[in-house]
Amino acid sequence: MTVQIVVDPPAELRVDGQAFGNGRVTGGAMQLVPGSHTFTLTLPGFPERTIVRDVTPDSTAISLTLEVGMLTVMVDPTRSPPGGVAFLDGRELGPVPLVRRKVPAGEHLLTVRWPGLDTPTSG
Repeated sequence: MTVQIVVDPPAELRVDGQAFGNGRVTGGAMQLVPGSHTFTLTLPGFPERTIVRDVTPDSTAISLTLEVGMLTVMVDPTRSPPGGVAFLDGRELGPVPLVRRKVPAGEHLLTVRWPGLDTPTSG
């Protein structure tokens, strides 16, 4: 049966271990038999992601999404005082924990500052 595959953002895709297309793809039509299939997405600079999806006789499309450009900052409350604020490249992002904040691609300096402490934590 023919299933439409949608890849966002464009990435290298392997379906059940076999390359789909040549390099980065946005998707396309593919013949798949009903059952469980493994989709592996690779995008330079990001960890490889494997997604398992079941294809049924009613399946017409499969959407595969990589979460890129999202930043989450968590701190250990047993080791960090309350009130920490995250900064990216010197610009304030907001209080920590910070969950799924969209950031531009590339290398950045992340700093967390706590009130009353002179030394920030950077990474």
